[in-house]
Amino acid sequence: MTTTSITTTPPRAAHGPTREELHTFLGALGHGALAGSYFELRERHGQLMRRRFIPVEFPDRAASAILRASRDRDVYLGAAPRARTEGGRSAIALLTTLWIDADTPEAIARLQAFTPEPSILVASGRGQHAYWLLEQPVDVDTAETANRRLAHHLTADTRCFDAARILRPPHTTNYQHHPARPVRLLHLAPERRHALASVTARLPLAAEPVAPPAPRQPVARRGRGGDPLLDVEPAIYVSALLGVAVGRERKVSCPFHTDEHPSLHAYPTPEQGWHCFSCGRGGSVYDLAAQLFGMQPRGVEFLKLRALLEQRLLSGAESA
Repeated sequence: MTTTSITTTPPRAAHGPTREELHTFLGALGHGALAGSYFELRERHGQLMRRRFIPVEFPDRAASAILRASRDRDVYLGAAPRARTEGGRSAIALLTTLWIDADTPEAIARLQAFTPEPSILVASGRGQHAYWLLEQPVDVDTAETANRRLAHHLTADTRCFDAARILRPPHTTNYQHHPARPVRLLHLAPERRHALASVTARLPLAAEPVAPPAPRQPVARRGRGGDPLLDVEPAIYVSALLGVAVGRERKVSCPFHTDEHPSLHAYPTPEQGWHCFSCGRGGSVYDLAAQLFGMQPRGVEFLKLRALLEQRLLSGAESA
């Protein structure tokens, strides 16, 4: 299949080569997915997201739906096919693609110098989304670890590592800007598939995500089940772990998907915890940290996770 490279031309009409390129792009992302897998499409309707699931064996149907919806709204696509009609991490069995969101000039410059070069490159209207197609599928933990390492090395968006990530597909429009910006396909080489080791071999191990020091707030030294971390208010740990201010409305952008209209809510009490009304994730301080840091909230990793949280949230805190 011939490599396509587009760098300066605006999106063409939604037919002919445009549809063919989008069909090829979708086919590349769906290649190697488990039988019965789905593309997840999301369309923004005001403050709400509408989800659609289209079987991966019908990329032309998915292309038509994307082109039709993108005429007047933002459209997103799950970077990894879903094994069932759900949008969360648990719906993903295997991944055949790695990716990053190069959202700064520095990240784009480092991406241009990186080898091996990505199989697919999309200008998102804000930065560039790079995809490395893999020769063999990998499990979710392996893919997320590799995505994190790529993001850290290339100074890309370190929140964009999760398997359930949604990204803008090419030949759509980014309506979050005024005027709206086209989402352009810069490079498409679906035959260029990489061994995982060839992408990650020269990458340094990713450091743990860096969060600013937690505010010095009184934190109880007891807690549910004797765990003081379970007495930390959600607004405090959400602010500390995500590095954002939690305002009066208690809403911030969710780090686990494209969330330009904040949908993660920090409830008033630790028992209520946090919840994202877009992707459905939520739970306690442990659930948030485990997904952010790519760790398991059980076994030996749980002990490491708890120690990390104690350092971030409890060190220097005053006793109640």
